[in-house]
Amino acid sequence: FECVSTPGRCRHYCCNSSLCAAIAKQSTNFISLFCDVQSESAHPGVKVPVCLPVQDCQLLGDACGLTRTCAIVDSSAGIKSCVETGPAQVGQSCEASHCAANLSCLGSPGKRTCEQLCDPTKVGACPTGQACKQPWTVLKQDNAGICQ
Repeated sequence: FECVSTPGRCRHYCCNSSLCAAIAKQSTNFISLFCDVQSESAHPGVKVPVCLPVQDCQLLGDACGLTRTCAIVDSSAGIKSCVETGPAQVGQSCEASHCAANLSCLGSPGKRTCEQLCDPTKVGACPTGQACKQPWTVLKQDNAGICQ
């Protein structure tokens, strides 16, 4: 366990979301959990991977507030949650820092990068040469896609 964020909260260490899902199943309150990097309370410059509760949201929506964004946190299970925005831009690694607003950290652990979310109904939603694709059900449910 590690004390993370401000105010400090005790959270279980993780390496991937499957561990967090297993921990959630053992919990008596049945809260869904996902694995994310957070700053230690005692050392804000040090980031550690911990299980966080899922805060369901709408992709490309604004319900997460000014310093958070809605992102896909587990594409295989169709889970999305509000997460802190960070400095990482499209194509940059998001293993140790969060992506900017309207981006999602996607890929296999150790190789995850920020990907641009888009609205498939809007012309020009993606950079030239890319299309707004919906490879997962979670994207279709929110009428969102990923520029590829």
